[in-house]
Amino acid sequence: METLLTVSVDQVSTASKHAQKTTRAPASVVIITADDIRRHGWETLAEALRSVPGFDVSSNRNYDFLGVRGFNRPGDYNSRVLVLIDGHRTNDSIFGQGSIEGSFPLDMDLVDRIEVIRGPGSSLYGSGAFFGVVNVIPRTGGQMDGAEIAGRVGSHATRQARLSAGRRFESGLEIIGSASGRDSAGNRSLTLTDLAGQPGFGSGHAGAADAERLHNAYVGLRAGGWKFMAWQGQRDKTFGTGLYGTTFGDPYNQTRDANQALDLQYDHETDAGALTLRASWNWYSYRSPMRFPSAPGVRYEEGADSQWWTTEARYSHRIGTRHRVTLGTEYTRHFENRLFARDVEPATAYYDLDRPFATSGLFAQDEIALDDRWTLTVGARRDRLFLGETAMSPRVAMVFTPDNLLSVKLLHGAAFRAPNSFEMFYSVPGVNKGNTALTPERIRTTELVVERALPPRWRLVGSLYEYRVKDMVTQTVDPLDGLLVYRNLAGVRTRGAELAVEARFGALTIRGSVALQDTRDDATDTRLSNAPRTLGRVDVVQRFADDRASVAFEVRQVGARFGESASGSRPLVGGYTVADLTIVHGGLVPRLEFSAGIRNLFDRHYGDPTSGDDVATLQSIPRDGRTWWTKGTLRF
Repeated sequence: METLLTVSVDQVSTASKHAQKTTRAPASVVIITADDIRRHGWETLAEALRSVPGFDVSSNRNYDFLGVRGFNRPGDYNSRVLVLIDGHRTNDSIFGQGSIEGSFPLDMDLVDRIEVIRGPGSSLYGSGAFFGVVNVIPRTGGQMDGAEIAGRVGSHATRQARLSAGRRFESGLEIIGSASGRDSAGNRSLTLTDLAGQPGFGSGHAGAADAERLHNAYVGLRAGGWKFMAWQGQRDKTFGTGLYGTTFGDPYNQTRDANQALDLQYDHETDAGALTLRASWNWYSYRSPMRFPSAPGVRYEEGADSQWWTTEARYSHRIGTRHRVTLGTEYTRHFENRLFARDVEPATAYYDLDRPFATSGLFAQDEIALDDRWTLTVGARRDRLFLGETAMSPRVAMVFTPDNLLSVKLLHGAAFRAPNSFEMFYSVPGVNKGNTALTPERIRTTELVVERALPPRWRLVGSLYEYRVKDMVTQTVDPLDGLLVYRNLAGVRTRGAELAVEARFGALTIRGSVALQDTRDDATDTRLSNAPRTLGRVDVVQRFADDRASVAFEVRQVGARFGESASGSRPLVGGYTVADLTIVHGGLVPRLEFSAGIRNLFDRHYGDPTSGDDVATLQSIPRDGRTWWTKGTLRF
């Protein structure tokens, strides 16, 4: 009965920084499994996350942006959701960006599961865990137990390859390693019809500048209580949409994001408790060569370099039979934190700032078993931030589990996000200016979650929530000089309801969800930009041939959204409904699995809202029409 309630994954480690049943976790939890990723052919983390109720993904054809329950601010860089790899923070220290497109350094074929915690997570994780935490758990050497070669081709002259190997030895040592790469010419038929006929935009055709190239590598080792991870990734993306005021259709305009990390963790468990020690090093680099129509002969470049190391220690201890207390501390030193902008030819430096800083945090949590049915969790974290700011992040959760079929959770918490270096210091003459007066934004949330299993086939999950945000950092246009600048808004509130349903009929699985959400600016009582009122999803997976083959049909609906432009207008972008079809078959040739898919099956024309970074007269940013892909994976 319990597996009906928790689907195929019974444990979650992200909600409390230790393994516990999903039904008892003090959070709203969604698990995405490796089987989900394989059956749907999801190529990026963004594709997987848009299956989560209340989540949506938009794009400016340079980066993908994650929307959570009506919050997806134009001009932001995914700085309000913390993205982890097995507990290691991947958000960079310049933009605070948790990458979900090709910049995410782990190949999706290496993912064992994705734990999604909706709601504030600063009581354990500090800044950035504002709307949620996404923890991507990689596969181990024992889970792979061999080698894999995979190749994928598709629309837009896309080619992708991966080589992976993993093994568990008799000594207990587990090793896994992988390298992958992708090259795509991009959508060469891309046309921005809103700009057609305007001076400097010709017919609006920008397809010669939409290419993407990336490569990733990952190594993981486990032995006894020790775990080690290392990865590196680099993504080069060309954009020709006139983004950031650049010359339209010019393939010279690019962004390069590169990152590397080393992570060492030691876990020691006893009957009474568990000790975890962790140390990590990170490196992030950003480069963006650009040309502008106002100076066609000038080659401009901006960039960032950052390095930081982090140490963490935490101890979880059982007191009697009713208390589990967790204490922890974290210290991060950003010893390189550089932003620069310059003309390469002729050589001119606009600014070059290196602002090293350090942050620290202390956290505590107590899980109290009031009886066999009721669990109370209370916790708090105190952080010391850049420029001497401090933040306190409490949370409390009451969980009622009268049996293995029902779980009721009442959750209340607070979180914060410190302004990042980009928001405070980024300044380009005539375009942007910095704002060192920014203060941390804060949020308080209340949520009721009900999870109910109806044997033998059905499972229901419903949520009601209210979020209140104070001092939200938002990109605006200064009316005095027309420059883009980040400022603290007075306040934002959102209220919403979500319902997710799952039904299993033998080899047939049907999942559906609907989200209703209303997100408004307190000062003006107007809807926020890029905040759809409705989200919906229906997913049907039929398995065949003793589970070796399957067909997955997914339909997603996103409601209408407002955009923002540098002119101050708010164009309304209509909603859309898009369907994807994926076929997997692993029984035709031993050890060889074929898969294929069609994205946007019915060739729906739709777009995403704009921001102040886009051309002022652009109404929406078009997404791709119908595309296809096919893939082969050989295991040996």
